[in-house]
Amino acid sequence: MLEEKLAMTELEHLKICPPYLNSQEFMVSVAPKDELIVLYRTLPTGDGAYKYKYRQWSSLIPSLPDAQLKSYILTNYTKMDKRALNGNTIEVYVYKYTFKGGVIFYYVNRSPFYFIENVQFNLENMVTYQGELQSNFTVKIKPNQDYLIKLKAADITKTYSYQSSSNFQILDPSQSE
Repeated sequence: MLEEKLAMTELEHLKICPPYLNSQEFMVSVAPKDELIVLYRTLPTGDGAYKYKYRQWSSLIPSLPDAQLKSYILTNYTKMDKRALNGNTIEVYVYKYTFKGGVIFYYVNRSPFYFIENVQFNLENMVTYQGELQSNFTVKIKPNQDYLIKLKAADITKTYSYQSSSNFQILDPSQSE
C-alpha cells in the first residue's frame, strides 16, 4: 500500500477537485495494482497560468495477504534472531523486515515447545497496521505455528522509531491454552 501526503508550499490559481477539499494538502492511500488521480483545476483569476510547489512524504506498506507476506519476509528479511535458552538455541526464529514506513516482526516456532514471549515496545510515532497505539504484545505460538507483529508510522511526515525488550518461556505443548 502506498501512503502519500502532499503539502503545497506555494499554490497560485489552482483548486483541488472533489472528493478532496483542501487544496493546500492531501493524503492518499493506494492499494497495489490500483490507480488514483488527484485533480486540480485552474482558476479564472490566473488566465490559464498557475504555479505550485510541494513537499511530499510517502510510505510503502507491505499489504500482501499474510501467507504471501510471510513467504516474502522469509526471503527478504532485514535481520533474523534465534531464541536461546541457557546457551542452547531453540528452534524459534524472529525475522525482522524493515520498510519505508515501518517494521514487521515474524515469529516462527519450529520447536516441539509451546513458546510465549512478552514484548514491550517503546514506540515513537508508530502504531499497528490497524492504527492502534499498542506497545505490549504477547506472542503465543504452538509448535510449527507463527505470529506477525506489524507496525507502521502513525504520521508519515515525522520520523518514527522503536526500541523493544522481551522475555520468553517455553512450555510442554500439553500446557498450551
